[in-house]
Amino acid sequence: MKTQTRMQSPCLTLESVRGSGLFLVQFLFCTAHTKEYLPYWQGYGVHFNDDPVPPLALFEHEDRARITEQMWEEIAAYNTGKRPAAEFLRTGSSDHATDVIQAIWNDSGKHYYVNVPNAGAVPNLPDTALLELECIVNRRGPKPIPAPAMPLGLVSLQYRILETHELTVEGYLQRDPRLLIRALAIDPIVNSLTTAEAVFMDLIEAEKDVLPSWLVEYSKTGVDKSGKKILPSDSSPNSVDLQLGQTREGW
Repeated sequence: MKTQTRMQSPCLTLESVRGSGLFLVQFLFCTAHTKEYLPYWQGYGVHFNDDPVPPLALFEHEDRARITEQMWEEIAAYNTGKRPAAEFLRTGSSDHATDVIQAIWNDSGKHYYVNVPNAGAVPNLPDTALLELECIVNRRGPKPIPAPAMPLGLVSLQYRILETHELTVEGYLQRDPRLLIRALAIDPIVNSLTTAEAVFMDLIEAEKDVLPSWLVEYSKTGVDKSGKKILPSDSSPNSVDLQLGQTREGW
């Protein structure tokens, strides 16, 4: 029996798209970011002890929140003059947005990865889909470079992610909580309808101060605009363990 050696690589490139025939450059640099969109690293099922890509730890949200807060504090310090602009120019790192602005201003035609409408660049995805594509950037803005069709398997995953966005917008415009829950339910990393409902209710509770009244009212009653009860009030989940995908004791 031949023993296979598992590739010890910090990237998800070959782990994610092996067998697909497509090499995704961004996977090399955004390991944690890529894991957010795939079910394989959410802590479910069987994993190798020496897996080079460990399960995601609750989206690593605490570290990200702390880093983001520090960045805003730094920006505020420069804006108010507490820290000198000369320091920013000396120590600040390049920002992708300013690179793109400079390419437009200088009509340079440099290549950058930019979020743009597909517009036929990837032939088997909708023209209106917003994709992060390699673009030529000049005074006319970013123009995506034609790319090969996404292979089977990857394209189906991409459609699921795109449809979560479409359903979210449609559900909000129609004021239909069922569509909003459906948007969560078809997300690739959501593994049960109960989880989708729990996340939905938790999000409303967390953001109720800035959400429209019809959505907050629904979270209290479980009744949609037509008077139909979607979630029974005695079983509506209030919290969810996102890492394990299991309901907590007391539900």
